[in-house]
Amino acid sequence: VNFHIRTIDQAKAIKSIKMKITDLDKMKIEEQKKAILKSYNQALRGEVVDALIAIEEMRARHGL
Repeated sequence: VNFHIRTIDQAKAIKSIKMKITDLDKMKIEEQKKAILKSYNQALRGEVVDALIAIEEMRARHGL
C-alpha cells in the first residue's frame, strides 16, 4: 500500500471538505426521496419531496 501525501492550502482544503459534505448531503437526500416515494401515500409524497428539495437548494446556496 502506498500513500501519497501532499500539502494543500487551508482555504482549498476547507472548500474541498465543504463540497464533499454537500455531495454527501445530496446523496442522502436522494435516498430519502426514494424511501419516501416507496413508503408514503400520494397526499404526503409531494409535500415531503418539495420540502426536501427546498432544503437541498438552501444548503447549496449557503455552501453547507
